[in-house]
Amino acid sequence: MRREAKLRDLTLVFGGILAHNNGGATTADNSGAPYLRDVYERGLHGPANWDGVRRALGSYPLDAVGQHPYVDQGGACTGDHIRAYLGWLHGTIEDYEGRGSVKPLYVTEVAWAPRWSRRTRRPPTSPRSMTPARKRPMSRRACGSSC
Repeated sequence: MRREAKLRDLTLVFGGILAHNNGGATTADNSGAPYLRDVYERGLHGPANWDGVRRALGSYPLDAVGQHPYVDQGGACTGDHIRAYLGWLHGTIEDYEGRGSVKPLYVTEVAWAPRWSRRTRRPPTSPRSMTPARKRPMSRRACGSSC
């Protein structure tokens, strides 16, 4: 779509799609993958004519997909959980875009509940505990064998 609109420096990121494991359920159903699958299905079988867009421009009208992985709230987060959630969403992208799709997947928002001070019953407020994240698309190397 960027070529057609002459917007070469613009990336349209669809999302961010919420991922969670509320109640301890770490599953593909909570990764946002079913929602993304519904978006593709409606784009392909509804009035939007995504097949026509792909024939004309070489791609469906999503330059990238964003995910908000709010997992393991209130406890330690494991890399395995993050990799699983990114992998489930990336698998859905590949189901529609083709195996080995280079369509980027971005983590567009993430946070964890802070540890509360037992003495004051308040969360820490120091911005020093916050560090900016580097913005870069997920690659096969980043998500390991789960993609």
